[in-house]
Amino acid sequence: MCYNTFMSFKFIEYFKKKFFSNLLLFLAGVLVLFLLIGIVREYWREREIQGDLMALQTELARLEAEKQGFLQSLDLYQSEYFLEKEARTQFNLRKEGEQVAVVALPVVFDSETKKLGAKKDKKFFYGRIWWDYFFGEKS
Repeated sequence: MCYNTFMSFKFIEYFKKKFFSNLLLFLAGVLVLFLLIGIVREYWREREIQGDLMALQTELARLEAEKQGFLQSLDLYQSEYFLEKEARTQFNLRKEGEQVAVVALPVVFDSETKKLGAKKDKKFFYGRIWWDYFFGEKS
């Protein structure tokens, strides 16, 4: 009987060792699994952030180029040439000593719309007006 008690005691100790080692191994496996899930999740998050960063850098480069274009146009708008051109076209101004020639288009009555307007004939040639101006009959 002593032997059975001793054997059962050894069996219980053996069972406890195996059970706890298996339980410990299982818990360690679960812990490693959770760590791997966390690592993979962080890897994908970092990859998304890198993609967003590259997209933002591309947009930044595009916006910098657009800014340079605006700055160049601002320089153009502040130039003397542009101011003179706008004064001529918008306000019909001229420099001192400069003569302005105005070329008027032939005015015709449009019977369909019952309005006066510029001649819209496709065969109308502006060169003819200039030819008449320079070489036409002098009165």
